[in-house]
Amino acid sequence: MIITLGGYIWCAVAGLFSALATIMLKLSSNHLEPGMAIKLYWLAGAMMSYVAGFGAYRLALAKTDISVAYPMMTIVTMTLIAFAGRLIFGEALSINKVIGIILLCISCVLLTK
Repeated sequence: MIITLGGYIWCAVAGLFSALATIMLKLSSNHLEPGMAIKLYWLAGAMMSYVAGFGAYRLALAKTDISVAYPMMTIVTMTLIAFAGRLIFGEALSINKVIGIILLCISCVLLTK
């Protein structure tokens, strides 16, 4: 299969929606204090984001080899989650995480060759 730019874009979009859904799930879990109901709007948003990501991933698979599409989507998701964890939740972004992200990006380039 010829891998097109559109396939890469749809992989990135699918990864973005997956990361967004994960962030929303984390936000919903922050509201699990005793006596508080889960914020259903975070869960609904996460579900909608997963559905949108599923659609984008389906389009990516139509234009890209599965051996490239899945790792690429996963790398986008993992990278976005690492930075969102730092920016939104104040999680540590250690040098090991940064090196890991760089290695993931290198592996993605190698997979496309």
